[in-house]
Amino acid sequence: MFIFISVLFITLIAYWALNLLFLHQSVDKNARYWEERKADSGELIYVAFGDSAAQGIGASDPSRGYVGIIADRYAKSTGKTIRVINLSKSGAKAKDVINTQLTEYDRLNIKPDLVTIAIGGNDSKSYTGDEFKSEIAMIVSKLPADTYISDVPDFGGPQNRRYSAVTQLFKDAINTRNDLNFVPLGEMTSRDQRFFGTYSYDFFHPNNTGYEIWADAFWKEIENAKDK
Repeated sequence: MFIFISVLFITLIAYWALNLLFLHQSVDKNARYWEERKADSGELIYVAFGDSAAQGIGASDPSRGYVGIIADRYAKSTGKTIRVINLSKSGAKAKDVINTQLTEYDRLNIKPDLVTIAIGGNDSKSYTGDEFKSEIAMIVSKLPADTYISDVPDFGGPQNRRYSAVTQLFKDAINTRNDLNFVPLGEMTSRDQRFFGTYSYDFFHPNNTGYEIWADAFWKEIENAKDK
């Protein structure tokens, strides 16, 4: 019995380690996937800013991250083809959106039909209030009109204490403009996301099910805007 339990334990550890390796390798794979999709043609343009979540890290395929899901739903709802320009980068923080992603967006000189951004998850682990507040304010001031911008997800555990404070920073910044759409991602993940069942093997990134929750949070606001 002891041998059986030991073998089972070792097997589970090996399985977990292999999946962590897959997760690590998916960073470059997903980046290549989205870079290739930038070159696609489409009747409508969808631009995404963000971090590894927008890259779909943790999903079984980059298209099953929340950006890919939203793109599919957008295509189905409009009956048109979608060109996805995913400017997100794994590991990105708010300052990276300012210094890199928004700069690249300006250089593209395009008029997107849909824009989403989810940023701050990497900042919320060790942010300082004043610095993060100014960075979010800067991002908000530069985003295209009608952008769908979320607060940070509810990670649970110790980081949960920071989530409400960070959410308020986002709300305060967004309130300086009347042409942006707030996505309550924190509220949605707090209600529907579970430590077991919606997270990937690193217990940080969502899995396929978790990304459906993220996509639902954005899509609800996109649908609400269409009905106004």
